[in-house]
Amino acid sequence: MKTAIVFALLVAGWNVSPCQTVLQTLESDSVLEGYIADMKREISLERPLMNTQKIYRIWTGFQVVELELLNDSSVNGRVVNFIAKNDKKGIKKKLLSDSRTISQKTVSRLIEDLNTANIEEIKDATHIPGYPIGFDGTQYIFEVFTNNRYRLYAYWEPLNDHYAKPDVPDVANVRKILHRLHEELGLWESFITFRDSLPPGNYSYGGINMIKLKDKIN
Repeated sequence: MKTAIVFALLVAGWNVSPCQTVLQTLESDSVLEGYIADMKREISLERPLMNTQKIYRIWTGFQVVELELLNDSSVNGRVVNFIAKNDKKGIKKKLLSDSRTISQKTVSRLIEDLNTANIEEIKDATHIPGYPIGFDGTQYIFEVFTNNRYRLYAYWEPLNDHYAKPDVPDVANVRKILHRLHEELGLWESFITFRDSLPPGNYSYGGINMIKLKDKIN
């Protein structure tokens, strides 16, 4: 049985995507940390880190890439897609997620590439003079844990030449990281496969409301 998908931009209230909610109070580290902590609980990424040497996570409003290096030098990685299942009024009921394993060889290569791009030391966008902060589009949140040091920083629309400042070293490194992840992991295609597998219903992700309809059979 075929299904049809209807999309609409979300504009206000509880319909706003998680990342858009964060954008309004981006200056507050506690708000950003609270959002990430809540998301990790909802999609089962929260766990003890005593055996972990470092973790890199890159978040959007519908997906997170996780790369982990353990103390014994082994590695793990996954791409987690997530989408909110809403009731008929568009109010979130629960978060649905889908986890896809990244091969160890690919994880090792990406950790090396992201280190080369200085992922552990990139400044938050708020520390770059004139860098814009918007209320729609794509917000990327970088979560970095290394040697008991924990950092969060964020960039709005860093791949958009109209808004970003590609000549700034930190912005250039953010773009390198994101291009590398998209190139290696097919992130958008991964999310689309997950999204299109969902049954008919009312969903939201990344600032978009989606109503998936069931086609009638004559």
